[in-house]
Amino acid sequence: MRNVVPFGICVTMISVIWYQHYVFFLRYGLQSVQTVVINSLLLFLVLVYVYPLKLLTRFLFEICYAMISGDWDKFSGSYGRDLAPDNMALLMVIYGMGEGLIFLTLAWLYRFAPKRKEDLGLREYEIHQTRASMKINLLQASIPLLSTVIAVIFGATRLGLLFLVFAIISILFYFRYSGE
Repeated sequence: MRNVVPFGICVTMISVIWYQHYVFFLRYGLQSVQTVVINSLLLFLVLVYVYPLKLLTRFLFEICYAMISGDWDKFSGSYGRDLAPDNMALLMVIYGMGEGLIFLTLAWLYRFAPKRKEDLGLREYEIHQTRASMKINLLQASIPLLSTVIAVIFGATRLGLLFLVFAIISILFYFRYSGE
């Protein structure tokens, strides 16, 4: 049952991506070869992203559990050598690239809507909203990609900084979706 909480966090993260996808197609309903290709890329990235997301959320949950319970032996035993700092740095690189590429792909989808503004009948406000959505996705992509660069340059020596960068993402998610 200890895996239920990390699994719930994973589902929440994937739901955020799905929600953005849902809103895009609800707003624009674009059906073109370009959107199918981008959609397929997004599906591929989400499927690849699931595994490092699962490992990272379970790892963070286990750290929190060990801090609260004081049972560090069980924490160390559940990960063994997988907890080696170099392995964690590699996990952060893979996770950061996956998340960054997912949000770049979402931004790419939003890039096409203004180009089809006449076909879609978009008003000026909707064009502005579309461009804002694209910029927000670019911002959400930049943070995990920044953490990837930090992990590549510094390796395991800056794991705390990497976790801080990902905490910023959580704050962005909160502010982005708290008003909807």
